[in-house]
Amino acid sequence: MAENDAAHLLLDHLPEVYRELAERIGHEALKRRLEKQALQESEQVWQGKNLLNPDRIPYFFETVEFLLKLSGIYDRGRRNFLDLKLVTNELSFKNLPEALDGLRILQLSDLHLDLEPELTPIILEHLEGLDYDLAVITGDYRDDTKGSITNCLTYVEQICAAIKKPVYGILGNHDPIELIPALESMGLPLLMNETVTFEKNGANLYLSGIDDPHYYEGHDFDKLRGTVPEGAFSILLSHAPETHKQAVELGYDFILAGHTHGGQICLPGRIVVIHNGDCPSYMLAENWQYKTVKGYTSRGSGGCRLPIRFFCPGEITIHVLRKENGH
Repeated sequence: MAENDAAHLLLDHLPEVYRELAERIGHEALKRRLEKQALQESEQVWQGKNLLNPDRIPYFFETVEFLLKLSGIYDRGRRNFLDLKLVTNELSFKNLPEALDGLRILQLSDLHLDLEPELTPIILEHLEGLDYDLAVITGDYRDDTKGSITNCLTYVEQICAAIKKPVYGILGNHDPIELIPALESMGLPLLMNETVTFEKNGANLYLSGIDDPHYYEGHDFDKLRGTVPEGAFSILLSHAPETHKQAVELGYDFILAGHTHGGQICLPGRIVVIHNGDCPSYMLAENWQYKTVKGYTSRGSGGCRLPIRFFCPGEITIHVLRKENGH
């Protein structure tokens, strides 16, 4: 039996949602992602390449929580966590079309909304009345990497209802692929190695999004080749910043990423103690540049596993794009 015939035979036995996803991202890509999701769910593997990954250490987060409470600073960390900052990040690009000078992009990242229910109303309060032309969410809608995929949906639905369109999202390393139908039904189109065109004042911006490159490794840059016209201004949504080399190869101008939380628990001066980024340290937070591509790594709006932050505030970001020397 030919390989394609076998793939179609397998596809015929999949539920409708998987058939649609296979047609969209490819049979092999779906198979690889589902296999990794199963290994993660069964705890046969751990995310991250670091042997000191906290998930590998029994009761790590419970121990950290106990020690913080014992020391009397847990409540301070939780207050820091809920003290979300609105950050305006202005940066310039040589090839940004004049008609897009001043374009405002809202970025949310690493929401992990089911970790702390009190965070969603705070995000909604910040979103009210914000001025922006385009919105993006760069992955991680739920907190844990296994278990329920529905606990976060009530909160995500509130966020999606509050965000002005157009808005696009991508999946992160905490997000199973089965989230796609639910998120898209809420009005959040997911870019799975896909490119869309955003138009304003007669000028185009090309926005590409890739599947999680950190754990699921679903990013497929071959699918993106040729989707952006040569010389056109383009932005890549990548959950983690570790795709910077491929972004340069394909000529992207700007990467919007998250994943690292900026460390979440830092020393004074935002010195990162532990991080999960497979990238140079200068890419762990805020603005950076690698050769011809500029990037921004959000510290995230939420947090992972514990609703605490120290010397690393969570953020909602408005990026203001400027034509270089075009103010």
